[in-house]
Amino acid sequence: MKRTSITVKQEKTKKLFNPYKMLTLLHMANPMLYCAPYQSTYVYSNSTWDLVDASKEKSFDVSQIKTEHLPAEMQTMNNLQQIQYIQKKAAERKHIVEQIQQLNTKRKTYIQQKTKSNKGMLDNAILESVKQQAISKQFVF
Repeated sequence: MKRTSITVKQEKTKKLFNPYKMLTLLHMANPMLYCAPYQSTYVYSNSTWDLVDASKEKSFDVSQIKTEHLPAEMQTMNNLQQIQYIQKKAAERKHIVEQIQQLNTKRKTYIQQKTKSNKGMLDNAILESVKQQAISKQFVF
């Protein structure tokens, strides 16, 4: 996903909610297993600094962005070339998102199969215990 991002320099940087921080804390072993599927959802958007995300908005106009705020590879392009470049990166991102979603589906299926066969494992016992306690307190899964 990062290679399809087109970063725009901003005069004032807004402090944004960082979903990676929580995911990294929760899943220290391999946070990218959890970040990549999140990034491939419709919820994920960084239109404040990413031209690919910003181009999806109705009010987007690449000609309104100062040339010095564009990445180096786009500074010498005219408006039409810039739009085509953004569209090319958007198409690449769409392909990558589809791949991530397919792999995540396969990953979930694999995990489900493995957890069914490992019922005696400690982590499954803990999860089942927590789930039963939650159900007794009217939590729904």
